Amino acid sequence: MSSSPGGRGPTRIRHPPYKSGGTALLHLRRSLILNRLAGRLVIFCGIPGSGKTTIARIVAKNLRDCFHIQTDTLRSMISRPGYTKEESALVYRDCILIAREALKAGYDAILDGTFLRDEYRDEAVEKLSRYFSTHLVVYVACDPKTAYRRNLSRRERVPKKSFLRLYEMMQTPVSALRIDSEMTRPREAARAILLQIGVRSS
Repeated sequence: MSSSPGGRGPTRIRHPPYKSGGTALLHLRRSLILNRLAGRLVIFCGIPGSGKTTIARIVAKNLRDCFHIQTDTLRSMISRPGYTKEESALVYRDCILIAREALKAGYDAILDGTFLRDEYRDEAVEKLSRYFSTHLVVYVACDPKTAYRRNLSRRERVPKKSFLRLYEMMQTPVSALRIDSEMTRPREAARAILLQIGVRSS
């Protein structure tokens, strides 16, 4: 600060803005803030009744701040779900939007759904890539007979015709952590997932 002409009090000295160095520093600071705040993304995929949600709940409980986003929860808001391609596109789009807002706020996000094909999983990762610090795709494998039996015990059951169609459409992901839910206990599966994203389970 300095005195203005005529003694009318202090005036602000305007420093010239930093150019290349200042811009680089600003970008670095923004990058550090984003990395500090960015959450982790975990995508669970597999046929209905495979055990995705059971494992995902345990993972979520071991994360400090986490949104567990289930396609089943959003689909339950539809009066008569038909499991059509158009309906699924709407459900998945909304799930990704919720995950985006959660990640932007610094939460970890778990996307829990069938995610039948590579293109669906890749789309979720691509649309959220600006907002997470790391991500993991988890494929929960299960014999279809076991999965369908589990499905029948749920309150919101997937109709048999839809279940068989989803099973036939399921594309096994190549680059994913594979969990066999018939051979692995849920807590053991959750521990393996948490280890992959750098978290020690309690």
